Amino acid sequence: MKRAPRVRGRVYLLALLTLATVALVLYLLRDRADASPPASAPFASLDVTGSGAHFGARSLTAPGVVGFCLILEGTGIDPPATGSLVLEGGGRSLTLAVALRRGSTRLCIPALGIGGFVPSSVSWSFPAAGRPRVVRVEPISAGSGEPITAELGAVLLVERSRWRGADFESYRWSDIPDMLVVDTASYELQDRMFKRLSFFVEKEGYAGSIPEPEAVADLHGFNAHDYRAEDLARFFAAASDERIELLPEERRLRELLLRAGVLRTEGGRPRAGKGGVISISRDSTPELRERLLGHEALHGLYFTSPAFRAAVASAWNGASSDLTRFVELYLSRPNWSYDLGNSYLLQNEFMAYLLQYRRSELDSQLLGPGAAWIRQSHPDLTAWAERFVREHRGELFAVYDALDAELWRELGVHGGELIRLSLKPER
Repeated sequence: MKRAPRVRGRVYLLALLTLATVALVLYLLRDRADASPPASAPFASLDVTGSGAHFGARSLTAPGVVGFCLILEGTGIDPPATGSLVLEGGGRSLTLAVALRRGSTRLCIPALGIGGFVPSSVSWSFPAAGRPRVVRVEPISAGSGEPITAELGAVLLVERSRWRGADFESYRWSDIPDMLVVDTASYELQDRMFKRLSFFVEKEGYAGSIPEPEAVADLHGFNAHDYRAEDLARFFAAASDERIELLPEERRLRELLLRAGVLRTEGGRPRAGKGGVISISRDSTPELRERLLGHEALHGLYFTSPAFRAAVASAWNGASSDLTRFVELYLSRPNWSYDLGNSYLLQNEFMAYLLQYRRSELDSQLLGPGAAWIRQSHPDLTAWAERFVREHRGELFAVYDALDAELWRELGVHGGELIRLSLKPER
């Protein structure tokens, strides 16, 4: 009986240790729960007003998450109206202008690469006419080396310092996910990745062959590029068959294309997958980057839409001999060196050089400069060029209108307006 106090003391001590252990476990579980929210937790919660959303506490800092997509329904006016998006977080904000497109759409913004901060909320303001409804907000997830889903305008806005690699960043065009966009740090890097491809696919006198880098070192490739899956597969298959050593940048491109499904392998050989790839460079001015990206995106639509290709072929086959001659002369500039015997390429470029402009720009950007170049380069065709401008301007605009109508049906945008997202100027 004299030992009872000592026993009771041990019991009390054991009880205290047990309580401390339970408290510690609960504390650790609480931290773990905070670090990894339940899978059922929403990525973003829409406001009851329908004009904004708040992101979950760790939504935009979760591994692999780089931004968000707004899923919109109900747009439909022509011409599309322009609204605005405001991203806010950590005492900072960023306002973007967005040109609405027809129908339901996904507006994908890799926000972590644009504003330099982690947004905690996004709000939107759209005009009453054709006002869309945001039905949900989804994350953009991309593993290491995987293309980031993005609106074309967002590609132009991502800061180079936010790229995952030093020399290029890759994206999936949110309107046509099978089309990849590669934004390169310089023309030099872009050349090493795409120049031999351009000669193999598009250059007169070289098409179908892969030149040694030294053989084309002094020749111009392109400041922007576009290639469909079929031609990419032909290039890499030819390199393998002919035992041509690929440049390191060409190998990295091949890996990207295989990972994204643009290429696949069958029996150890490269085969065409889906879509294609387009590319621009940071060496281009901001204005030129926007123009080039719009032009190359039109090629992406041509690659992936049989109905659009058929409409382009119909427009080309129905054009007068004078109009097709004007286009062929316009495209015959020596530094471009297009293989104009390739009807697929010819019609593709004919379409893109038209629809890269707004209708209001055709005279000043295409018809006038094109006729001037023909007069300068082919003095014997001066009278013909002047007659073409007088007599066939109406035909050129009619062809433009027909193709523009197809573009509207396909993507809900008009010529010269494929870039739908931009920084909103401060007042």
